[in-house]
Amino acid sequence: MKTFGLVVVLICLGGVASLPVYGEQRWSSPDHACTVELVSKSPGGEVRLMAASGGAAAAVVTDSPLIESPVSREYGGVAWFSDVTPRWVDGRYLVFEGEDRLAVVDAVEKRLILNTAFEALVRAPAGDRWMAIKYRPIGRKQETIPANFRDTLYVIDLPQVIKASVERKEEQKEKAPVIPFSHLRAVVLPGHAVARPVWKSAGDFAVAVWTGAGAETFGFEAEDLRLKGKTPVEVPLSDEAVRSAWIVKTVPR
Repeated sequence: MKTFGLVVVLICLGGVASLPVYGEQRWSSPDHACTVELVSKSPGGEVRLMAASGGAAAAVVTDSPLIESPVSREYGGVAWFSDVTPRWVDGRYLVFEGEDRLAVVDAVEKRLILNTAFEALVRAPAGDRWMAIKYRPIGRKQETIPANFRDTLYVIDLPQVIKASVERKEEQKEKAPVIPFSHLRAVVLPGHAVARPVWKSAGDFAVAVWTGAGAETFGFEAEDLRLKGKTPVEVPLSDEAVRSAWIVKTVPR
C-alpha cells in the first residue's frame, strides 16, 4: 500500500473515526450506508486509505493484488481523488475518474480493486466502460519509443471488473497465483498506438497503430476484443507521432 500525504476514511453503516482534519471532503452513498472521507491529519502529512463498518474501528484499505505493478507510476495514488467528483455504483463502489486515471474503491471489502494510471483512457458513449492503453514503462526523459514496442489495449467493463475481483479474492484464499490486471480484458497490439483510441459506437472502437511497416487503424468488438478489421491510416503521420515515447494527443483522422 503506497502512502502520499492525505487520509481517506471509509465509514460504513455508522462507524465513524474521529480525526483532526485539515481540509475535509466527504462523499456519502445514496442510502448513506457508506461514506468516504478525504482528510489530512496534518498539513503535508501522511496519506492513508482507511475503512470502518458496523461501528468497528477504522482499518487500512488494502490494494488488491490485481493492481500491483512493478512500475511505480502505473499506480494511481490517492492524492488526486480530491481533484475529481466521484460517483457511487450499487451503493458500494466509489469510482474516481481523472485524466488517464481510474480508481474503484470497494467500501465493503475495504479494498481498491482498481487505482491505475494509463497511457490513454477513453470512456464509452454509454455505460460504465472504458478503453485504455496500458501505461508505458518508459523513462520521463526518454524522447522516442523503443523499436518494436507493442502496446497493451484494455477494455474496462466495470460490472465485469467487480465480478472478476470477487472471483480472484476467492482464489486468493486457496493460494492461487494472482496475475496483475487479469481482471481486465486485454489484447497486445501489433505495434504501438500513435493516437488515443476512439469509440465508434457503444459496441466497437478503433485505435491507430504503427506496426513498423506503416500505420493502420484496427477496429475491435468491445465485448470480446475480436478484431473486426483494419485499414491503412490515410493521413501521413509526422515523425513525432510515429517515434514519440508518449501518445500524441491529436488523433489522425
